[in-house]
Amino acid sequence: MSRIRHKSPPFRGSFSFHGVVLEISAPPGPLAEAVAGVLGPFAVDCAQPPVCRLVIRNGQPPAADDGLKLVDRSLLSDGREIRHFADAHRRVSHIGGMAWHRLDLLGGEGEIVVLPGEEWCLEAGSLTPMLCEVLAWRQCHILHGATLVGQTRTGPRAVVLAGISGAGKTTTALALARAGLPLLADDATVLARRDGALRVFGLPRPCKVHRQTLALLDWLRELEPNPRWHCDEFLIAPQRVSPSDPNSEFPPGLLIGLLPRNSEAHRFEPWDRLDAMTEMTRQNVRAVHGLALPTAAGCFEAVGDLVANSRTLRLSVGPDLASLAAGVRRELEE
Repeated sequence: MSRIRHKSPPFRGSFSFHGVVLEISAPPGPLAEAVAGVLGPFAVDCAQPPVCRLVIRNGQPPAADDGLKLVDRSLLSDGREIRHFADAHRRVSHIGGMAWHRLDLLGGEGEIVVLPGEEWCLEAGSLTPMLCEVLAWRQCHILHGATLVGQTRTGPRAVVLAGISGAGKTTTALALARAGLPLLADDATVLARRDGALRVFGLPRPCKVHRQTLALLDWLRELEPNPRWHCDEFLIAPQRVSPSDPNSEFPPGLLIGLLPRNSEAHRFEPWDRLDAMTEMTRQNVRAVHGLALPTAAGCFEAVGDLVANSRTLRLSVGPDLASLAAGVRRELEE
């Protein structure tokens, strides 16, 4: 008698990210595991209609751009190109021939196609950027910065670390998390207004750890970070370093702009608010095409709220990473 093979049912789940509900379907296996790796902490049994429905599948990424305008292009570290197309409410991206996604923000639906064997790029190249687009459409603005939480006499406050790529945000954030400051995100901070007040939270995707960071923070090796798709980067979940409630939101406390490291001691210095606003705007507020201006305006306003309601400092990190948290706590209480 021949054995009947039963296919595993497709994965389907609802996720509520700070009130923004997504419904996602994907085949069982690597794609479903990648979805769980990004959004697992936000899984809910939810009867609320989703803001957006996403269908994720394996296949040959199509060449379609839906007739949209090319608005941005960049390179992966191996030289493959990422191209982004957009209009007022639609987005299409091609990720190095490995993945393709489209998103209709007005219609509340999207699709991701990933080449078999390239499931790693679902998190880095498709799902997370699409989530950022949906959040921005709902007035939750993404900043390129790490976020931790520090305790003060008046309650917990967000500590935001800002800086260009390569400034040391992940290394600094992991060192502070090891010293007891809960880590919400290592490079994607979210700003939103709640009842007229700014709140800060994080997009807790896996931290990208370079070999240099592993050398500086040798305790990370005990957590067995997963090698990424190329040899110089590893991934580690923030929850493994610093368990925290991913749905928590905090008022702003410190905004720290990272300066180059030095070989002597940690140096904190005042950061003029106008200079902080200029730098944060340059790093985060982008209108890659004219129809993106409303979203860019909302992000500019959120950045202004963050600067106005935070103590703004510059920090040059010294060699003794274990002592850094004491300095941050002291500055947070000033």
